[in-house]
Amino acid sequence: MLAGNSPDTPSVTPTAKNARMIIVPFILNEKNRLLFSFYMGSDNFFLKKYDGDMHGINWGNKATSLRWNKIYGSKLFSNATLYYSNYDYNFYMAYAARTRWNSMISTLGLKDDFTYFKNPKTTHYFGFSINANTFNPGLILSNKNISLYHVRKIDELKTGDSHLYYSVNRNIGDKITLRYGLNATSFSNKGPAKWYQISDNYEIIDTVSEKGKSSYNTYLRLDPSLTFTYLLNDKNSLKFNYFRAHQYFQVLSNSISPFTSIEIWYPSTPNIKPQSSDQVSLGYFSNIFNNKLSFEMEGFYKYMRNQFDYTNQSNLFLNPYIETELRFGTTNAYGTELTFKKDYGKLQGWIGYAYTKAIRNTKGVNNDLPYPAFSDRPYDISVFARYQLNYRWLFTSGVIYAAGMPYTTPTGYFDYMGYKVPVYTLKNNSRMPDYFRCDVSFQLTLNKPGNKWEHYLTFSIFNLTDHKNPVFINFNKIIDDDGKFIVPANYAANNQLDASQIILIGIIPSIKYNFKF
Repeated sequence: MLAGNSPDTPSVTPTAKNARMIIVPFILNEKNRLLFSFYMGSDNFFLKKYDGDMHGINWGNKATSLRWNKIYGSKLFSNATLYYSNYDYNFYMAYAARTRWNSMISTLGLKDDFTYFKNPKTTHYFGFSINANTFNPGLILSNKNISLYHVRKIDELKTGDSHLYYSVNRNIGDKITLRYGLNATSFSNKGPAKWYQISDNYEIIDTVSEKGKSSYNTYLRLDPSLTFTYLLNDKNSLKFNYFRAHQYFQVLSNSISPFTSIEIWYPSTPNIKPQSSDQVSLGYFSNIFNNKLSFEMEGFYKYMRNQFDYTNQSNLFLNPYIETELRFGTTNAYGTELTFKKDYGKLQGWIGYAYTKAIRNTKGVNNDLPYPAFSDRPYDISVFARYQLNYRWLFTSGVIYAAGMPYTTPTGYFDYMGYKVPVYTLKNNSRMPDYFRCDVSFQLTLNKPGNKWEHYLTFSIFNLTDHKNPVFINFNKIIDDDGKFIVPANYAANNQLDASQIILIGIIPSIKYNFKF
């Protein structure tokens, strides 16, 4: 049975704590300015348990930065930024005692970005960044006096990375714009640490202890980029783009849902090579109907390496050998995007359509057969409209309709040492129900035109049609009269494998007041 057809669709609404943001500018003189910023916010998603307690997840961010804007002359200026960020993720087993599983990633960094205007046709961009990162792959915390003697302790991981980049934007004649550049990256794992050598069969063959604080594993990578734009005439242009990128962090999760019980930020290690991608795209852009409408069409191809996936029945929870659960492969993605825009008059907006095909090949997963990646979306349609009735009233509306993400459904269950273990056949053999949402808002300006003090009210309705977009898909174990689990042979038949879904957010009205000076 498809998950979207199940009548069992309970609705759960999360709670959110107020986010706090502070921005303080300092003007030192005409050529030097400072900007201090601070942000802190968190969200909760909890369900009541049968005993009255609650369980669920909590996640939050803290970020602060100090930016120095420096003007060296008429052609050169820079932005230097010192920053710190911290992301915490908690899975509460017992909220009253604050007993929870916690994972975390924090970054302390410094970067400096320079822009040099050589002449009206040539601009240079260059700079660097240095970061120190700390990862907590998961540990048990509690305010209650409980024994954690038998709970596995997962060591923190520390890494460092540095980036050095240079690019040039150059206009060649009146028709050609060329931008090219190179980004050099160094990424290192830092001690003290303990890591495991893993065989080709994903078994641990040795344990290595790094005593000092120096680097014990380093990756050096070069990422080139090239963008070429050609003006066919004053209304039409072509654009070619190529770039290579590397990613040194990944999120390990036990679900494709954005509200999952396990979420671990994990860095590249001696066993986990950096993910990399090469992407090329070609676009055509045109102004039509005497520049009243614009049309954009762009196609792309992307090849990704060292893409990670999981074995069946993989264990991410308090697992010091989590790297043995991962499998690595490649992904081929391609697609196209079409967009019509109207940017003049009282009625403005755009209509967009995107087609994305993403196929993954991972040795040891799906019987070594190709399977759709989570980003595989055969259709994604979006519409946005903005209507300025008069100075006081502004109406906006947006509609999104997209194919559901692929996910894996079990085809049956078996008993193993007292546990009910699901049986999986093919990877990503089903899709979530299609996603649909319509949002509307009405803005009323309260001040008169030309007043330097501006204030207005905004009335919004999120998910106007109250469409049920599930974030969780659960499968019930169906037992026959003899107490045996039923393995379905026909998904169209009834009462063989029931799917239930949890709806996170329904229709949400809101009102907001803004004041500007």
